Amino acid sequence: MLYFTHYCMKKFVSLTFFLAFFTTAYSQDFSYSFNGQLDQASINKLEGDCLQFEAIHSAKVKYKEDSQKGEIMLFLEVKENQRAEADGQFNVRDIKKLLIDSGLTPGEFRQLKK
Repeated sequence: MLYFTHYCMKKFVSLTFFLAFFTTAYSQDFSYSFNGQLDQASINKLEGDCLQFEAIHSAKVKYKEDSQKGEIMLFLEVKENQRAEADGQFNVRDIKKLLIDSGLTPGEFRQLKK
């Protein structure tokens, strides 16, 4: 009986640490469409520039050269009990500025559904 109690307590403690670790942050994914001309070097630079923001853990540009339209996918890691936009981790105006500075015309910004 003592072994069983010890085993259950050990599993409970492990589960508690696991849940605490994974509930301290969550992800949000966004997309920002744009128009304009890009080459591969500009795409790489734009993706790299997005990584300067604390909350963005990756960025991916999808671009159609023939129509000169694309979108940048932003994958954010947001601290628990915070909103990325409200707490200075991320601001959509900064991404809009990056697009404009890259010679692009910003389009629609939207949150992607999971």
